Formats: sequence, structure tokens, C-alpha cells
Amino acid sequence: MDTNVLARLRKSPLMKGLAITAAVSFLHQALAPSVAYAITDGPTQPEVSSFAQVGNNNMVDLFTGDFSYQIPLLNLPGPDGGYPFNLHYNSGIGTEQEASWVGLGWNLSAGAINRDVRGLPDDFSGEVVKQTIDMKPNNTVGVGFSPDAEIFGGDLDKGLDLSLSLYYNTYGGFGYTFLPSYSLGGPIDNSTLNFGIKLDNQEGIGVNASLSLTKKENKAKNTFYTKTGFNSKKGLNASLGGKQKLKGVSTGGSTYFSFGEKTHTPTASPQIHTVHESG
Repeated sequence: MDTNVLARLRKSPLMKGLAITAAVSFLHQALAPSVAYAITDGPTQPEVSSFAQVGNNNMVDLFTGDFSYQIPLLNLPGPDGGYPFNLHYNSGIGTEQEASWVGLGWNLSAGAINRDVRGLPDDFSGEVVKQTIDMKPNNTVGVGFSPDAEIFGGDLDKGLDLSLSLYYNTYGGFGYTFLPSYSLGGPIDNSTLNFGIKLDNQEGIGVNASLSLTKKENKAKNTFYTKTGFNSKKGLNASLGGKQKLKGVSTGGSTYFSFGEKTHTPTASPQIHTVHESG
């Protein structure tokens, strides 16, 4: 009876899925452990870990039995009576505890006022800020392919567009982009629907859909479009735009909305060069 139950469990798709998941997790921790990416907590300052409140008169901790003692040094005058500075000692020393600047187990810290700045400080409004950045150039070189097949004079990829790009970036290394898309007539006259999938080993996986409307007036060709998509790294996005082509000259504009990217932080943009060949 037990043998039949074990045999059914081995053949169960659920157990096979759990086994594969456990094997992948084990290999990931063995080949790329989290410690190698510095995800774990680092060492802390001894003054922070052994900080004690001023005015603590309990010489023995009632829970651990550790001995503690405070030596008053000075009192900093202030409008609310001042702030006392005490030299504090605690006998509860750990095996890997580091000594502070006044000795092992001793602590002399009055605290600190910290300021977190995102980009440039608010009090820099109207100031001229100059930044000098020395960094490796961000260059990209690639080549693209767009296959086109026919059989007995008929296109096999009518409405279907396939493109493959291979590139090299000085920061990200070698990469590829596979972009299949399909176009068909829209719900109204002179409109086109397009559905596409983008597979990129550096920018993630993305899906998008767009609707464009083209209208000719006299010698001008007007095009309006709306596009929405989702990227595994950037989240949901949408765009609206239009352009006009008259006598070989195109003018237009667009608006882009993002619902998954981070908020703006003032930064200095490096110089980027991109070279791409397609065929």
C-alpha cells in the first residue's frame, strides 16, 4: 500500500514541479549566493549599537544581569536646561563587538542629526552647480535582420513583421532583441492595429499594442496614434502623438506616460553613442 502511494506521488505533476523548483533554488544559491551581491547587512558602528539614554541610573540590568555605569562629563547649556554628556559603560560585550573610540564597552555619543538628500538640496534653488564626471563611454554597436519570404510569388509574412538585432554595449555586454509584430486593419477607415512582443536580454520582456489613423488632406498626410505597453522592468506605459508630412518634411509631437518608473531625480547625463546597422 505504501509503495503504491509513493509511486503515485513520484508521478504526480505537482510533486515534479516542487522538485524542479527546489532544484533551481538550490543551484541558484550554490552558483550565485546572495552574500556575493552584498544583500546582507553590513557592520554597524559601535557607538550606535551600544548607545544608552542619558540619566539611566540602573547599574544592573534586571533581565541579563549586565553591569552598567555612567560617568558625567559636562553639561551643554541650552534654552531647555542643556544637554548632559555622560561616559557610559556596559559589561555585556559580544564575541564580535568592536571597540568604540573611547574603549571596548564604553560609549560617548550625543547622537546626530542626519539629512537625506534626493538629487540636489532644496536650499540650492537658483544656485549654479557644476559637476565633473569621469566615466567609461556608453557605446552601442549592433546589426539587425528583417527576413522576408515568398512562395510562388506570394508573401508569407503579410501583416507579420519579424526583426532580430544583435548588439554590443560597453556596459551591458552582448545582447539581442527579437521583435515580432502583427498589423491588421483597424475598426475605422484608414486605421491600423499593431500588436508586438519585444524580447531583450538586457531591457526585459515587453508587450505593446497601438492604433494609428492616417488621413490625407490636399498634399498633406496626417497621422495620429495611441500606444500602450508593458515592460517587465519599466512597468506600464502609454503614449499619444501625431505627425504631419508635407512635401517631404515631417513635423509632429508626442506625449509619454509611465506608471511604473521611479520618480525623477536630478542627475547629470553622460554622453551616449549608438551605431546600428540593419538589413
